[in-house]
Amino acid sequence: IGRLKEEIDRLQEALEAAQAAHNEEAEEGGKLEEHEEPAESIASYQLAIQELDANCRELQRKLKEAEDNVEQLRGEARGSEELQAKLDAEEEKQRGLREVIAELEDKTRELEGARDELQAAKDQSEGERLQAANKLSTCEERISELEAELHCREETTQVKEAQLKSKLEESREKISNLTSELQSLKEELENGSASEQLREEEEDLFASQLLSCEQLADVCDEALEKVCCAASEMKAQVSTRVISLQGEIDKHLMQAEEHFKVVSEKERLISELEEEIGKLREDNASQELRAELEECKAELAEKQRQLAQLEEEEEEKRRANEEAMQELRSREEELLRKYEELATRHEEVSSTSARLSAEVEELRERREGSEELQQEMDACRRNISELQEELNAARETQQEAISKVEALTSDKAALEAKLQKYEDQLIKQGERLATLQLVEEELQEARRAGGSESGGRLKELEELLAGEKSAKLRAQEEKQAVMETLQNFTESLRNKEEIIQELKKGMEQMGKETAPAAEGMGNDERVAELEAKLKKVMVDAKKVVEKYKAQEEELKKHKDQLEQANSALQEELDKVKGGAGAGAGAGAG
Repeated sequence: IGRLKEEIDRLQEALEAAQAAHNEEAEEGGKLEEHEEPAESIASYQLAIQELDANCRELQRKLKEAEDNVEQLRGEARGSEELQAKLDAEEEKQRGLREVIAELEDKTRELEGARDELQAAKDQSEGERLQAANKLSTCEERISELEAELHCREETTQVKEAQLKSKLEESREKISNLTSELQSLKEELENGSASEQLREEEEDLFASQLLSCEQLADVCDEALEKVCCAASEMKAQVSTRVISLQGEIDKHLMQAEEHFKVVSEKERLISELEEEIGKLREDNASQELRAELEECKAELAEKQRQLAQLEEEEEEKRRANEEAMQELRSREEELLRKYEELATRHEEVSSTSARLSAEVEELRERREGSEELQQEMDACRRNISELQEELNAARETQQEAISKVEALTSDKAALEAKLQKYEDQLIKQGERLATLQLVEEELQEARRAGGSESGGRLKELEELLAGEKSAKLRAQEEKQAVMETLQNFTESLRNKEEIIQELKKGMEQMGKETAPAAEGMGNDERVAELEAKLKKVMVDAKKVVEKYKAQEEELKKHKDQLEQANSALQEELDKVKGGAGAGAGAGAG
């Protein structure tokens, strides 16, 4: 194209030189044959110019096709960049989702382990609670049984106390009877002189026996009081030791029954002694009576010794009962403390169970959410595979697109050079117009000087001059249109580059914001944040794509306008060239 333009300029200069030579020869008034040769050279030059213009139009058509290919490749390059950005975003999203799923799986395993531990603790606490409840119910039943048994034994003790009191009254009555009989015996001894000494001895013996019987009665009273005191103490102890001393209570009750048996044995011995005293009264065998009394004394001494042993045993039992009471109190306090701990633990287990149920429900919801997330990830994987295929297809044409973009840049430079050439042509046309103005002045002078023969020629020159002026104005307007189109084209290219840079920055910013968000948040917050950011980026990408499409359409419109202006300018240039050739021919004629 540059060579053709140079050749066109060279031919135009040759044409102008031929026209100048023709004008000079016309002024000198040469012959007609000498003027025919420049006219033929001008016609040959015009044919050459037309051929060069055809070549220029063909090259412009090829340039237009190249520009279309460049635009197509540029669009493919932009599409490949968008696909690459989408692929990077999808890969980043996939990595974030993998991390979220891994954390969700870890948390699920932890929650399942915690749930199993809480379930085991709940079962253990439930078993302990049931066991404690069973023990408590058993203790309550045992307490009720012991209270009933204690009530029965109190009634039995009262009956036995009444019986002992009645027996004591009977023994006292017997003693009073023996005293009265002793008085009667004294009276009989006083009446009998023969057996006075014997009676005195028998009286002493009876007095000693009576004293022994009174002492035995006192001992029985004391034993009865001790038994009553022991029974009351046992009653008080059993009322406070109803939970853990069942065996001890039974043992003490058995010991009390043995003691009662001992007392009953003593009463039996007393009754036997009274019977023996009655027998001694009936038969007055003093020697046998003395021997039996000695035996009774020995038996009474043995019984007193046994009674002392029983008292010592009772004292030991009392001390043991006091120790058992202290142990019972400590056990009761410990049992109450354990019961309170059990109630507290039961409340904690209930709250923990409720919390665990809530966590299990939340885990179930998260598991459903993770399944939906897995489905979305599968869809994203499919989209990524499709985008990968598209990216592979786009990468194949990326280099060609880059070369076409460079060609488009060179086309822009060529367009600017062409615009400069148009300006030069307009300058030349201005100079030519100045020359025509001089011609116009000469025509006006010739009009004033000439007659009707030069009228037609003057009219033709005026029309030619008006056509040159209008062509100059159209050329200026077309130049302004070309400059505006070129400016719009440059601004659209700049807007496209800004859009691409903005999209890249948005994707990089999304990647930077997604990484710390994925590290610092919880699983569900992380997924929600990623989804929100992905939706935002997709919306921004859609807006950018729509804006880019609008810019593409506007660029196409500007390109069409530029081509139309170029073609119009070329047509005007052709017209100007044709008019200049016609004017030169007319001037030569």
